[in-house]
Amino acid sequence: MSSTELSGRRVPVEHRWLGLDRRSIPYAVVAFAVLALWAWVVPWVDDQVAWDDTTRTGEAFRVTTEVSMSVPPGWGVVSGLRTTDEPRGGDQARDVEQTVLTKDGV
Repeated sequence: MSSTELSGRRVPVEHRWLGLDRRSIPYAVVAFAVLALWAWVVPWVDDQVAWDDTTRTGEAFRVTTEVSMSVPPGWGVVSGLRTTDEPRGGDQARDVEQTVLTKDGV
């Protein structure tokens, strides 16, 4: 390649800052902000929110009125009805809600 071909692809001096193309800096800032959000902000928020309802050994959750499942200890309960819980109303079929459990935060 000749020097004239290379000079056609080089970034002009007025568009450089510390040897980098100034036009690409806003995109790099956005990429770094997304990285910072997922690498530092989300884990920090996850550490600040404590689970106050975790499963214990031997607990079972109602999936339907006839089916239940047992869960390993330490899982966080988002929603669901334990088999030892009393339903809100008299009709158990109506009070069974979707069981949602999480492990290790976000």
